[in-house]
Amino acid sequence: DRLISTYQINALGQYDDALRFHRDALGVYEEQDDKAGKAGQLARIAAVQSALGQVDEALKTLQQAAQLNEAGRNRVALAGNLASMGEIRERFEQFDEALRCCQGALDLHRALRDDAGAAAQLASIAAIHRRRGDLRAALAAFQESWRLSNRCQSIPAEIDGLCNLGSVFEELGDMEKAVTCLQQALDLDHTVGDRKGEASHLRALAGMQIKLGQADEALASCEQAIAAAQAAGDRQGEAEGFLALAKAHAAADRLPEARAAVDEATAIAARL
Repeated sequence: DRLISTYQINALGQYDDALRFHRDALGVYEEQDDKAGKAGQLARIAAVQSALGQVDEALKTLQQAAQLNEAGRNRVALAGNLASMGEIRERFEQFDEALRCCQGALDLHRALRDDAGAAAQLASIAAIHRRRGDLRAALAAFQESWRLSNRCQSIPAEIDGLCNLGSVFEELGDMEKAVTCLQQALDLDHTVGDRKGEASHLRALAGMQIKLGQADEALASCEQAIAAAQAAGDRQGEAEGFLALAKAHAAADRLPEARAAVDEATAIAARL
């Protein structure tokens, strides 16, 4: 029932059916006095309630799951419950409560010597700090998260971390470090052969180069981004690449070329 319910939530939005499946399963686990199974179903019910915007109900359900997992000394599941509560609270701008939840999950991951889980929670903590405008705290947490991802040799997490660091450095006005982070992310894109990711990061790099007044470098980045998107078969990315190219041409005061790039982006978008 979990697979069916997950599909219905993500693909069809059949929330009532999803709740029914999970509550039926919850009843079975209660009859069997299976506390771990009950906690798992409560967490899934909370996910549906969250998707429905039932914030208080979702948090109460997650708290029930957390109490069961704490009593059963299931620290992995408890960390997941706390992380989910943090995610919900962040979404509704309950930042102090979200930080407490994420910190609790982080402490559990550290106790379990789970570097990948700790890195994920640090990234969540950083995102909360960033949303509330505390960029220095966000930077410190993103840096620690990236170091753990690097230790785990998790390239996708490393790439995400570098992009997050680049964005925060850009917001802090340290464009040199922001560019360096994106260039390192591009090196990792090449390592794993992610042309779609490469195109996205090249577009971001071009935006930074425009801010730095490096119009020619921005044009080169945009052209590379378009080529990478084409190689990946990413038509949306290709259109976005031409829009980025138009901005680069405009920054270089090449208005006819900018208009031509916009026209190309429009033509691609019309075929999507």
